[in-house]
Amino acid sequence: MSLAYSGFASFAAASSPAGSGLTASIPSVINSLVWIAFGAANVLVLTGTPHRTRNAIATGIFTVGFLAPLLFTGINAAAPVLFGDPQARFQDDFSLNRGWISRENGVFSSQIENSAYAVHNKENNSTFYAFPPLRFNPLYASLDAQAPEVFGGLVGTYGVACGYTEYEGSYLVEIDPAGNQYAFLKHDGKKYSSLTPMYWQPVTGTRLAPGTNRLEVGCADREITLSINGVEQGKVTVPGFSWHGKMGLFVRTWPESAQQGYKVLFDNVDFRRDIQP
Repeated sequence: MSLAYSGFASFAAASSPAGSGLTASIPSVINSLVWIAFGAANVLVLTGTPHRTRNAIATGIFTVGFLAPLLFTGINAAAPVLFGDPQARFQDDFSLNRGWISRENGVFSSQIENSAYAVHNKENNSTFYAFPPLRFNPLYASLDAQAPEVFGGLVGTYGVACGYTEYEGSYLVEIDPAGNQYAFLKHDGKKYSSLTPMYWQPVTGTRLAPGTNRLEVGCADREITLSINGVEQGKVTVPGFSWHGKMGLFVRTWPESAQQGYKVLFDNVDFRRDIQP
């Protein structure tokens, strides 16, 4: 069945990357704490506190104050802090859970299943996002994706979102395996806008297999690019846009989708800043 562009869909975010919440610039934190510790030491001098006690209290203020913001942002081995590192990279084969959101309700589910990340969108005409547990914004993603056999003939699409921000929406590289086609889109949270004259573009040089397909997506230098199973498919230019948002996965259902929705298994993901895998 060929999907007709409907133009509108409800929006649901699966998760936000580890580290959402309290954030702060490390230099600004250090600068503020130095002044707080200095001020506290001066107060202690005026109150006649012994020298060693003053130093211990000032050091304690600085140490606790510096570590607290880092603890609040949830630093752990699964989500390392990679501030602006051009070599930042996150690879996952889902042999264990490294921080991905696991959720199960009547509308969406996302969980590790048979060493893959299973995302099931059960709500008609909606988009479900799932973001990796990262401390950096990737520019490139490689991944395996497949719809389980029971969902293979059903209406549904999946792909990669990039440049995602809470208020501006995201750019999408959408894959329609049943129709052997793809699309480059802008989603503002309410409606989809095609970035090409025709919504759907035919896959060339290969076919979207009923089983696993390997996707390569780039969102850098004001371009969005796509390769499928090692064959370059196309690219689109987005003038004036800087890739400052998050990158993640999505599964989308349509008005024509079946009651059970649409499910996709993602595996062997590779999110990175560098174009070279």
